[in-house]
Amino acid sequence: MNILIVSKYSKLEWEEKTLGLTRDELIKKYSKEKANLNAILKSHEKQLAVRNTFKSVFNNASFVMLEDANKQVLDLYDLVIVCGGDNALTKVSHYLHSTPLLGINSDPERSSGCLTRYKIKDDQDVYDLAEKLDFGEFNIEQWTRLEAMVDGKVITSATSEYFFGERLRKDMSRHILVYRGQEIEQKCSGLIVATGAGSTGWLRSSGHNMGIWKPTEKWFGFVATEPYNKTGFEYRELNEDEELKLYSLNDNDGMCSVDSWEEVPFSRGSEARIYLGEPLQVLVPNG
Repeated sequence: MNILIVSKYSKLEWEEKTLGLTRDELIKKYSKEKANLNAILKSHEKQLAVRNTFKSVFNNASFVMLEDANKQVLDLYDLVIVCGGDNALTKVSHYLHSTPLLGINSDPERSSGCLTRYKIKDDQDVYDLAEKLDFGEFNIEQWTRLEAMVDGKVITSATSEYFFGERLRKDMSRHILVYRGQEIEQKCSGLIVATGAGSTGWLRSSGHNMGIWKPTEKWFGFVATEPYNKTGFEYRELNEDEELKLYSLNDNDGMCSVDSWEEVPFSRGSEARIYLGEPLQVLVPNG
């Protein structure tokens, strides 16, 4: 099996890299900021250990860091394994079409990992995973993804959610929502349109009790966050053969966010259509 393993940097590694600080300088910065230094260091050591174990056990696999994943043609592999967390998984999913994806929670003590179906608690878990893959002890699930067109152009598919609204949350988001033939003008802090994979994240924390549904279920829902004018359409569901339309009335810096990784302008006069796209193939080890 031709495998690519994508690993994210730990917080410590990433901030050393992006802030240009030495380890001692960064530790002093954390202390000044009252950050949980022990937790950061412990998480760094755990993630580094998991990465090294994967390199040892999967010694024939290719390795790349998360920030460079887009430089690979991911669909040339038989399997892509993402070591990190839910955010790393959604980012890598943007580059995949037909290749199965396996999400690894490399630090389950600090991350709940609702989308990463395999947790690494110790080295044995990595050996067990390799054995499951060798003997075909896994299933492939088809996770529902969203697709959208903004001003007639297809944008990146969303594994978790699209967010439509003003970039700055202090600015009122405005749009015309077309739901099952009804046009509703909404004023809110932005509209979240989510799949089952996204129902455990931003949608769930929005305050509306839509519940949680499985990533494989073929429907999607939307929530108007902090609605100013209650219309009765603050949250609704759509079936797999339906689409949602939005017409932007944003005055300032309207945008569409894709899984909180990419942004597309959604300024006044823009039109968006949201519907179900091609599913994401997700490998789930048995047991």
